[in-house]
Amino acid sequence: KEFPERKHPRLKNFDYSSVGAYFLTLCTKNREPTLGKITVGRLAFKPPNVQGEDIFVELSDIGKITDKYIQNINKVYDGICVDKYIIMPDHIHLLIIISGGLRASRPTEKECAKTICTVVRSLKRMINKEISSSIWQESFFDHVIRNNEDFYQTRKYIEENPARWYYKNR
Repeated sequence: KEFPERKHPRLKNFDYSSVGAYFLTLCTKNREPTLGKITVGRLAFKPPNVQGEDIFVELSDIGKITDKYIQNINKVYDGICVDKYIIMPDHIHLLIIISGGLRASRPTEKECAKTICTVVRSLKRMINKEISSSIWQESFFDHVIRNNEDFYQTRKYIEENPARWYYKNR
């Protein structure tokens, strides 16, 4: 059976190495929950004036490896900062900021541009290499952050993702 041709997920003619903020979602193959599980309970660092239970992600060993490589992005790539992220059981959300520190001019064809695609490709490759298995779905979803409201709504979405997952899937 033939499948329809997959549309290219990136914006046509957009420079993904340009200064700005990007919201990325990377999914595991077949949305397998290999990165962790949603857990409900009190966290030790919860402020005493906040009531109720916390809903959070308890990372698997693969999730912990993923966390290690996400935290390493800020060290490996000058001019690229992971502002916020969440590792969910079957996907990760990243809010990445590219600052002006990359280059003053556009790279030539033979030079390697530090683009969002390069960062994602490297992240997936390093995780796959350490666990000796390919766990990622091909490609990824991206959203170019357009303004401050969009930026803060994206941060809120990332923070609230475990609770949304829990209430949707219980």
